[in-house]
Amino acid sequence: MPKQRHQISSDLTNTIAAYIGGAFPEVAAEAAGIPTATFRRWMKLAAMKRAQPVYRTFDAASNLAGAQARVLAEMEVHEEDPKSWLTRGPGKDTPLMPE
Repeated sequence: MPKQRHQISSDLTNTIAAYIGGAFPEVAAEAAGIPTATFRRWMKLAAMKRAQPVYRTFDAASNLAGAQARVLAEMEVHEEDPKSWLTRGPGKDTPLMPE
């Protein structure tokens, strides 16, 4: 059986980015029909010094979606359980960000 080839498109990028809003990136890719190995290869290609724009765009969209999902979750914890946010989340004192 010949190896199936997958192509990055703006629709596919948008679908995966939407799924990353609630899932790990590899799971989001699988849900969109992209094997984990292919997703990881695309991300490696995006990290190359002279990466093609299509891979850089895909990487940027994936990273942005993950960051947006995380900030929404952190904001929800801040709103619903501020003590937890202060003691275990981004509000926690650290050597770089003391009281």
